[in-house]
Amino acid sequence: MANGFRALIVDDDLSMQRLGSHALRQHGFQCVTASDVRETKERLAEGHFDVIVTDLRLPQKNGYSLVLELLGAPDRSIIVVCTDVIDARLTKDLIMRGVDDIFAKPVHGAFFAGKIRALLDVKLTLKTARPAAVQDNTIAMEAAAEDESEPRLPICLNQLHRKLVSIPDVLPISDAALDVAEMTRSCECSVSQIAAAIQRDAALTATVLRLANSPLYNHGGRQILQLDSAVLMIGQQRLGELALATSAMAGVTEEKLPWLNLDTTWRRSMAAGIAMERLIEAGSHQAVEDGLCLSAIMHPLGRVALGMLFPHEYQEMVDRSRSTGESLNEQEKRALPTTHAQVLAHMLAAWNVSPEVFLPIKFAFDETSSLRRLAEPLRTKAELLKQAILLSRLAVGGWHDWDLLELPDAGTLKRLRIADPLAIVEQTKADVRKLVEFSPRAKASSPSCLQTEGDLKRVHYIRPDVTSSDFLLSLLSSLGFEAITVDGGADADIPVIVNALNISAKQARKVFANRNSILITNAERMDSLTQFPCNASLPISCGRLREAMATTSAAPSAPPVPKATSWLGKVLSARSVWPAGTATSPCAQLVSNAT
Repeated sequence: MANGFRALIVDDDLSMQRLGSHALRQHGFQCVTASDVRETKERLAEGHFDVIVTDLRLPQKNGYSLVLELLGAPDRSIIVVCTDVIDARLTKDLIMRGVDDIFAKPVHGAFFAGKIRALLDVKLTLKTARPAAVQDNTIAMEAAAEDESEPRLPICLNQLHRKLVSIPDVLPISDAALDVAEMTRSCECSVSQIAAAIQRDAALTATVLRLANSPLYNHGGRQILQLDSAVLMIGQQRLGELALATSAMAGVTEEKLPWLNLDTTWRRSMAAGIAMERLIEAGSHQAVEDGLCLSAIMHPLGRVALGMLFPHEYQEMVDRSRSTGESLNEQEKRALPTTHAQVLAHMLAAWNVSPEVFLPIKFAFDETSSLRRLAEPLRTKAELLKQAILLSRLAVGGWHDWDLLELPDAGTLKRLRIADPLAIVEQTKADVRKLVEFSPRAKASSPSCLQTEGDLKRVHYIRPDVTSSDFLLSLLSSLGFEAITVDGGADADIPVIVNALNISAKQARKVFANRNSILITNAERMDSLTQFPCNASLPISCGRLREAMATTSAAPSAPPVPKATSWLGKVLSARSVWPAGTATSPCAQLVSNAT
C-alpha cells in the first residue's frame, strides 16, 4: 500500500514515542505522535488512524477515559494500551470493554510492532472476507434458522452483530416518538409543534394523555384532553424521554418474554427516572444532569432487547439461574460477548442520542470500585445513574429469583452529597404508586409488584450498627417482609436476621449467640465473618438470599419439609408438620405475628 497504514502514538514519554514510531515504521506504518489528550483530539481531527497506541498516565486527563471514548467511536481504530500500570483487574476490565491488546512497559520494539501489524491484518482479512462469507454461508445460516428453538450458548460476537441489525424490527420505535425526542432535546420547537408530532401516532397520543392525567403529573385532578396541555403538564424534556421509553415497551408482550414481569420492568424504569430527579436535586448536580433521566428511564431496555433477539438463549439462562441460584447477571457474563448496558448504548446511538448522554449507561451496572477510575464528569454521572437504579429497585420491589440484590453504596452517596437516600426511596415509592394504573402496553397485569402493608411477612431483625442509612431494612421491605427490630440480647431461640454490613467479627459474636440467625454482610467483610455458619454476602441473587433465609429458619430436628417454590412456602410447610403438642417451630417463629 503506497500510503501505508496510519498509527497514532499517545504518550508523554518521548522515548516511547520514538521507540514505538521506529518499530511500527518497519511494518509499513506512518506514525504520528501526541503527548496529551488535547493533542490527541487535534490529530484525530486531521484524519482516521488504523491503530491508536496510548498510555494510561497522561497529562490533563487519564488515559482510561480516553480509551473509553476511542472505543465508542464509529468505525473505531484498533486500540492498544501500552502502560506501566500493572493491575490484573484493570487489564481484565479493558479487555472486556474491547481493547485489542495491552503491553506492559518497557516494550520490546519488534514484538510490539509485529503483534500490532498482525492485529491489523486480521481485521482487514475479516472485513474483506465478510461479503463473500455472507454469500457462502447463506445455506448454513438458513439451516441454523430452522432450528432456532435450540439455545446456543455462549453467544459469539458475530451472532450478536448479526442480530443487532434487527433491533428496529423486534423493538420498533415509531417515527413520531423519535421526532418528539429530537424536538424536545433541541429546545427549539414550540408546544404546538411537539403536540402536532405526537398526534401523528395514535398510540403515542393515547399514552401521553394517560400520563398527563395520572396523579404523578396532574396534581389538580382536572382532566386533560388537549395535547398542548399534556405537553405543558408533563414538561418538554421529560416528554421526549417518555416518548422513547413508552414506544419501545409498547410492543413487548409476555409471550415474547415469558420469564420477565414486564409491568415490574416498566415501574422500575419510571422509578429510576423519578429517583434520578430526586438525586440531582438533593445533591445539586444540575451541571451534569443532561441525559441522566433518559438513561435512568431506559436502563432496562438493553436486557429487554437481548431477550427479544435471543429468546431461547435467555430462557435457557433464566432456567440455569433458577436451578443454580445464580443471578441472571452471572449467566450473562458467561454467555454474552458484551453487556446489556452496551447494547442499550448501541440502541440510543441508533436513535440519534448523543454519546455524552448515553455514555454513562455503559458503566451503570459495573462494580462501584471500577467507577472510581473514571474521569469527571463521567464518574459522577455513572455513579448517579447506578444509585438511581438501585434506589428505584428498593422502591418498586417485585423481585425475580434471578435478580441481583445490591444495595446503594454509602460512601458513594456521601460523595454525591445525598444526605437522606431512604427519603428518596419513600418519595419514589409514593410517586410510582401514582402511576400504578399506567402501563405503556395494551394489556397490563395487575400491579402486584407494589407491596401493601397487609402483604408483609414479619421477621425479627437486629442491627448492631446504627451510624448509617439502613438499606437492608428497606430491601427486606421490598422483598415482602416487615422487620421487627429486637434487642441483641433477645431470646436465643428466636430466629433473627442480623444486619452485618458494617460490623466487625467481635460485634457479630455478641449477637450470634442466636443459632437460628442469619448474618447478611457484603463481599468486603465476608472473609472476617466466615466463622459464622449462616451468612449471606451482598450482592447476591434474590433466590440465594431466600434459600439462605429458609435454611437458617429450618429446625435441625424437624421432620422433612415438603418441597416448596419459595422459602416462605417451606416455612409454612415446616409449621404444618411440627409435632402436635410441642413448642412452636423456629420456622414458624420467623414469620410469626410479633404479638
